[in-house]
Amino acid sequence: TRKTIELTMYDFLLREHFVYDADKPHIRSSVRKLVTKISSSFDNLDDLKQYGRKVGKLLPGKMDDVVDNTVQKSINDFYQMRRDTDRQRLAADVDIKLRGMYYDRIERTEVTALLDSIYKHVESLEDIQFLVKYAPQVLPAEPNKANGSIIWKNILTLQEELTQQRETAVQGLANAMTQLYPEQLTEDVKKKAIEIASSFQLERFA
Repeated sequence: TRKTIELTMYDFLLREHFVYDADKPHIRSSVRKLVTKISSSFDNLDDLKQYGRKVGKLLPGKMDDVVDNTVQKSINDFYQMRRDTDRQRLAADVDIKLRGMYYDRIERTEVTALLDSIYKHVESLEDIQFLVKYAPQVLPAEPNKANGSIIWKNILTLQEELTQQRETAVQGLANAMTQLYPEQLTEDVKKKAIEIASSFQLERFA
């Protein structure tokens, strides 16, 4: 629960992180206010829990160095750290996909150059995840024709195709529901169809 996460964070900050501030007046109330401010900045409990695990690396070592924007800066740093970690993990996945796709037709140095080219064009984590999932569709058949620009173009094309397919499916659902409920307004039926389809949506493009 949120209360448990807050208590764990409070105990760590008071007893370990700000240990050299232990003799300062009002240190307990200061830490409590800090934890409350951190907690209120997170709607997602999983994110708050992950932040709590890294809080020692995110906050200054002295309470005197905690200023008005410290919490927001630490949260920004937390999400950036997580993006960097996810990006590194995905980089390994992309590397594996490239080697699997091109096998013995590409040298190690060429893989490195291709990865660099890909990351110049495919920037968001969502798009990198999309590349990993749909690698056979977006990677050119021949390695000598593969570069970041072409792969990015293929990603955008496939995303557009999947989006159109989804819209067609939703429209089909709406048409079927209109026949089942002819007494309902078409606009209301379509809204309901979109709502139903969203409940089965696993990702943005499917």
